[in-house]
Amino acid sequence: MRRVIKNSFYRKLQLSFIAFLILPIFLISLFNYSIYKNIILDKIKLNNESVLNVLSNDINKLFNDVFYVTQLLVTDTDVINGLTELQRSSAINSFEDFKSFGDLVGVLTTSDMKAFNVNVDMFIINNEGFIFPSMRNLKSVSHLREDWLQFNGSINEEPSEYFQWVGQVNSENEHSSRSIYFSKVIDDPRTGQQLGFLNTAIAEDYFSNLFEQITVGSVVIVDEEDNVIYGLNEHSSIENGAFIKNEALLSPVDWKLIYYTSERQLIEELRKTFYQSLSIIALFIILFIAISIALANKMHSPLKQLQHVTQTYGEGNRSIRYDVKGNDEINRLGKMMNTTFDQVELLITRIEQEKEKIKELEISALFSQIRPHFLMNTLNSVRCNLILVEDVYHSNKIYSLMLLLRKYLNANKPSTLKNECELLEHYVDIMSMRNGIEFNLEFLIPKHLQSMYIPFLTLQPIVENAIIHGFSYGEKGTISICVHEREDLIIIEVTDDGRGLKAEQCRKVNRRIDNNSIDGDEEHQPIGLANVSQRLHLIYGQRANIKVESEEGYGTTVEIIIPFVN
Repeated sequence: MRRVIKNSFYRKLQLSFIAFLILPIFLISLFNYSIYKNIILDKIKLNNESVLNVLSNDINKLFNDVFYVTQLLVTDTDVINGLTELQRSSAINSFEDFKSFGDLVGVLTTSDMKAFNVNVDMFIINNEGFIFPSMRNLKSVSHLREDWLQFNGSINEEPSEYFQWVGQVNSENEHSSRSIYFSKVIDDPRTGQQLGFLNTAIAEDYFSNLFEQITVGSVVIVDEEDNVIYGLNEHSSIENGAFIKNEALLSPVDWKLIYYTSERQLIEELRKTFYQSLSIIALFIILFIAISIALANKMHSPLKQLQHVTQTYGEGNRSIRYDVKGNDEINRLGKMMNTTFDQVELLITRIEQEKEKIKELEISALFSQIRPHFLMNTLNSVRCNLILVEDVYHSNKIYSLMLLLRKYLNANKPSTLKNECELLEHYVDIMSMRNGIEFNLEFLIPKHLQSMYIPFLTLQPIVENAIIHGFSYGEKGTISICVHEREDLIIIEVTDDGRGLKAEQCRKVNRRIDNNSIDGDEEHQPIGLANVSQRLHLIYGQRANIKVESEEGYGTTVEIIIPFVN
């Protein structure tokens, strides 16, 4: 028996409650309360249930009416056609818009006035934020828009046959009370396209007027997660207080209508018995508090340590472990948790290693797409022959090509902005000869940024695109590389004064870069840009970005955004 008590945490709790709380309170209170309590509780509960049935029937009828009318509206042909005609409108711009607006508001107002009382307001809003209010609305369009801005983030835009409860809105209008909003997505049944939202507001005045007949106790409406929709803000404290609770289900929305009644009436009936047993109960309570505090502190210490270890591990300290000092349930749980943490740590290490290997393989694969494969020895021989025949021009071009290839062969080594610019000078020298274009290459790079590390061949594919797509044979052009800082980011702008792109071509290029899409059959395919974008995302994550801006006849600018790495 002693071993069981020593090793069982839950057994300690059970014996403590039996010895110091349950047994004395049960024996003393059983005789006094068993005679009166059940009779009074049953009487109060029966009365409360009758009241709740009346209230819940009224509220359920309102909800059913709301759901029925709104279901008719979202499938009504006039509503669908009106919203389809005005789905791209944010204001009334023509007489046809005005007529469609009037027809839509008329249908909404007619349904609102026939089906509901003055405490229910309805309005429709399209995808552009244009509001179609019921003419019976007590709120102005500006106040409806303020309400919409408060609850539209809670709307699930997936199609649903039911209305969604999207929250409560505190109106800033002194003449309007707080409202409970429901919303439903309006879809075109022919195309499935979302046209807008039908929103229904039930003013809290409706519930206030309905619950005025309650003279004893309090009524609260809560949702399925026990959050208060209407009623006392002290609902959670009431839940733990001395109250009798009756519940009725508001089935259309899965809410509960709860009626709280104070136990004051019951206490008045039991007062005489209570005074007789008060002295005995007080003695046991004092004794229990003194002993239970000491025991609880001792027994709760392992739980606190377990909670601290779990919380600290969750905050990122993966080296922390639970200090096992026994063999009860808590210590066995701590031992199992330590084993789990060790396994998780091993798994994380393996995953990180695998990710690093995958990243290296992907980067190597991307490099292989643009790494040239020339024979250095052959080029050197050609250069020597050109020097012998005093062909200085072509020997210099061969020399530039050799320097360029040497840098390509060192692709796995870290590169800097300065190295990338030197590579560009050799590359542009060669391209000038190939394309018959005289280029002026400009660099505007602060000195303290020249040594910043960037991925190898970040700028060359962009300059290559500028030369191929921006200039024609025999032209002259300028390509500038400008680098500056913006907070903790580095902005690299590659600008040319070539022929530029049309607006639609520029949008396609940006879209393909964002989607890493390469279509080899179309002009202006961003193969080099997409390649650079992939490598930057692999190295820097989502903070890296490439954006192309161009105007036909005025050149193109490619903006590269990467985190600062010194």
